[in-house]
Amino acid sequence: MAFIGLNQSFLFMPTVELSTLWVVAVWKNELILPPIEVMEESIKRVSQWKKENQAFDPTLYFVTHARFHQYLDTLLLDLGLSPHRKLPNIFLEIFGMYGAGDYANVFNEYERHLLTITQPLQPVDIDM
Repeated sequence: MAFIGLNQSFLFMPTVELSTLWVVAVWKNELILPPIEVMEESIKRVSQWKKENQAFDPTLYFVTHARFHQYLDTLLLDLGLSPHRKLPNIFLEIFGMYGAGDYANVFNEYERHLLTITQPLQPVDIDM
């Protein structure tokens, strides 16, 4: 069982779609997660880092979270897709605002990407 979605961002719909695609990739063994012990150790390292480096999170409990792009980027990287949704226009990639339309073709991109890989995907290390 998986819970998908927590409405706390203007990017709610892409978040739900990408999260669902990520969970299905895990269920279909297209994305292989590390052992539970490894993931729990990662959680401990991230939690410890936050305790040591974040005195206050000004976006906590706000509708628009400043870190949603980082979350979406991580999901895309785990799925083997580029988080740079506005390329080849480097100016828009750096200065443009992201919206739901920037994620409109993610499912089709992922389906095409699956045709090019020979081994299951591995999630990116976010705390190393």
